[in-house]
Amino acid sequence: MKWIFSSENHQRLRFKIGGSSSFLRSIFEAWDLNGDQELDRNEIEIGLKQLVGTDDIAVSALAGKILEAIDKDASHTISVDEFDTFALDACQKFMPGLFGEERTK
Repeated sequence: MKWIFSSENHQRLRFKIGGSSSFLRSIFEAWDLNGDQELDRNEIEIGLKQLVGTDDIAVSALAGKILEAIDKDASHTISVDEFDTFALDACQKFMPGLFGEERTK
């Protein structure tokens, strides 16, 4: 999961999703295909495939692992709050200073 927010993947993420002070929210919104403010496993998998540019079986497995790691209330979906919390923690851990002064929640 760490590769999604790795410095190597940072430019790719910005290009695919766009960059702004709401960068993390942009990822969530891009993946939320039905606009219900929650991500299910299928939406995560489709989002990952778009980022990586492949339909690899490992991407499908990773979607399940992401859901399992982030879904704290066991709803089988990821809420905006769950995503924000996890993504901010991951960015702070793997890319300190990424958002600098522009980071807002």
